[in-house]
Amino acid sequence: MQDGEPWWYRYGRYAPGPYNSPHMGEVLAAYRRRRQWTQQAFAEAIGVSWRTVREWEMSDVISDIGRRIFLAKVLKVPPVLLGLTWYQVYGEQEAQGYEEGLLSAAERMEADSYYHYEDTLALGWELFYQGRLLAVADRIERRLRKLEGIVERLPVGPEQEAWRELLGRYYLLAVQIERHRGQEERHRQAALRYNAQALRLGKTLDLPALQAHALSMRADVQHEQGRCGLAKQLALASLQHLDHTQPPLQGNLLLMAAATVAAAGIADEQDERQVRRWQDQALTLVYKRRIEPDGSFLKLNLAGVHHDRAKLLLLLYRQRGRPELLRDARQELMAAWKQFTPDLRVWQVHFALTEAELELAAGEVEESAQAGLNALEAARQIGSRKYEGELRQVYRRLRQVAGPGQPQIERLGIALGCHE
Repeated sequence: MQDGEPWWYRYGRYAPGPYNSPHMGEVLAAYRRRRQWTQQAFAEAIGVSWRTVREWEMSDVISDIGRRIFLAKVLKVPPVLLGLTWYQVYGEQEAQGYEEGLLSAAERMEADSYYHYEDTLALGWELFYQGRLLAVADRIERRLRKLEGIVERLPVGPEQEAWRELLGRYYLLAVQIERHRGQEERHRQAALRYNAQALRLGKTLDLPALQAHALSMRADVQHEQGRCGLAKQLALASLQHLDHTQPPLQGNLLLMAAATVAAAGIADEQDERQVRRWQDQALTLVYKRRIEPDGSFLKLNLAGVHHDRAKLLLLLYRQRGRPELLRDARQELMAAWKQFTPDLRVWQVHFALTEAELELAAGEVEESAQAGLNALEAARQIGSRKYEGELRQVYRRLRQVAGPGQPQIERLGIALGCHE
């Protein structure tokens, strides 16, 4: 916090209210969103109308002290932001424990602003989608280590819970760093370790959105390693928290469930209908809901949904061999490419890899090899080794189909270091 700034900026950049206090409505809205509640869901949880919650959040001050105490407890708002003392909200014993640790943490809190760490996290996710995450990976990991120290030293209370939630979200970004560093066992184990820590914090803090994000990401890691049954279980477990998530995370949970269930095997028409229903729900979110940031930093847009639909149709074609499925898969992938934007460079690798798989399924080996080369080049431009295993599988299947000596296929093999 800099000289001249309002005292409450260490908690958040809220507009000013009366009596040298922050705008209480903004504070309530921020802490409600932090706990992944909509206004309607929060209203139902505490037994008031949606209009009442809306009125609170528009008010610069809430005069009823009893109501402020109640809201501070439910939303875990630092009492001072609502013009209260720790004694009023938590009683003398808990307040004393908080104050014993507060002085030792005060200097560190000044230097290590919560929102500075949150901004770094947001930047890290943006760089992930832009394909530049590994360029700043060391800095993010240093921040993570420092954040672990802050959480350990902070006294128990709402502030510590906010920092622990932030730490959980850092762990999820660290999972992505390890995944893109390579497919070696040490990176896989590190990714799973970070994920387990995020999941543990989500459970300890009773944060359904953090738990769901961690479960879905763990499902993706296991899916990548070919453990389709386990990936399916994890993805389905994440859907138990679906009603407590906002559109960006919600859509990604649905798409991951569809992908993992399909990969584990679609046994009958009922399975297929369910998988398609999840994808349709994600598409509906894009079309009918305003997609606003939800703290997960995940992207949900038409490009991603069309790509996932293309992958499902390709899988169904492999199982059933119906030409219309391959045709529809190609159309979905074309739609995904049309919606692709340069700020999502990491998706370029996914799309090109799916294109290689699709062309291979169609028997177009040269086109498949070229798409594989495009995927490899895009992956190397962002410094990622995450996709090399999948590309080697494409190369081996191409060799099986076309035999040795096909120039484009050999180019892919040489680029991958496969000298067969």
